[in-house]
Amino acid sequence: MVTRRRSIRIAFWGALLAAGLSAPALGQGSAPISISADRDLAFGSIAPGPAGGSVTIDPAGGRTAAGVVVLGSGFGAASYTVRVNVNGGNPHYTITLPSSVTLQGPGAATMTVDTFVSDPSGTGMAKPPARVDQLAVGATLRVGPNQPSGSYSAPFLVTVNLGN
Repeated sequence: MVTRRRSIRIAFWGALLAAGLSAPALGQGSAPISISADRDLAFGSIAPGPAGGSVTIDPAGGRTAAGVVVLGSGFGAASYTVRVNVNGGNPHYTITLPSSVTLQGPGAATMTVDTFVSDPSGTGMAKPPARVDQLAVGATLRVGPNQPSGSYSAPFLVTVNLGN
């Protein structure tokens, strides 16, 4: 019996970004907040096996595999810049990540990404005096048995809201 591994290049592209205001939490009429993408979430090249498995990217950019998955190159956590323009006070913000996203691949092939995590986790603070913070996001890719080769991608939503 001959077994041949096929590689999959995951092109999980950037987040759809949203920024919101929670003015009552700061006691102000309005306070702008913005988020911009610096780097996309990338699971890199992988070669799935007959039993499938998972690939996890942590917010620090490390990558691990579980099950029968061989890892290649080209991976990293997503990175964002959060900017808050408030005068005085503590410019805290909350972070909302998706619960799961379905990646679309060749033909009708799909894979699920879930267990999104961030650093900072849940809340952050755009540190004075620049009122800027870095936000990193990782997640877990669920690889099916003998997953078809090709590029898989989908947008995902990262939301930051100004508030305590």
